[in-house]
Amino acid sequence: MERAIIEYDAARHEASAARALGRAFRDDPSILYILGEESEPKAIWCLLQGIRQADVHGEGFLAVEGEEVLGGAFWVPPGVSPIGGTLEQLRLGGWEAPLRMGVGGLLRELRRQDALARRLREALARPAWYLDLLGVDPSAQGRGVGRSLLAPMLARIDRERADAVLLTYKRTNVELYRRFGFDVEVEEAIPGLPTSWTMRRRPRPDAP
Repeated sequence: MERAIIEYDAARHEASAARALGRAFRDDPSILYILGEESEPKAIWCLLQGIRQADVHGEGFLAVEGEEVLGGAFWVPPGVSPIGGTLEQLRLGGWEAPLRMGVGGLLRELRRQDALARRLREALARPAWYLDLLGVDPSAQGRGVGRSLLAPMLARIDRERADAVLLTYKRTNVELYRRFGFDVEVEEAIPGLPTSWTMRRRPRPDAP
């Protein structure tokens, strides 16, 4: 079956996108830190909240084969904060957090978000597209799905002569993103929090 890259539509794709990205992130250090365990159902809920917020602030794309969602990428444009306020997070479903991840998990997530917000303010002081989420279902990994999700948007960013920024908590992702032109801007290790890498990609000078 032929693979396609389509625009994300919350009404059609929210549940299936959350399942695919939740499975992709279930062993991510940030999710393991928040939950204190590896739990696919809880990871799916966490990624559902992330997708909802990313969709409010930017735009998303899915890799699909037929009706199956293989993965997704969500971007926030320059000049737009990717971090929503408390009321927005509650409206999007954050009120369920104590039930879904426990009070301890909620407190850990608030601490992580505080560090994330500070890091993004620093990184996005120089305007850039922000890669909020990128994930591929483990069953589809190793098939070039991530590349197919990234390539169209990176080409657009090059045409706009814009930077792109991302933050990852997974060391193996650093080398992956380097293949797409991202370089480590800051590596940060805060006691009690997972190590994070902020990476920036500058536009290719030979882009059309």
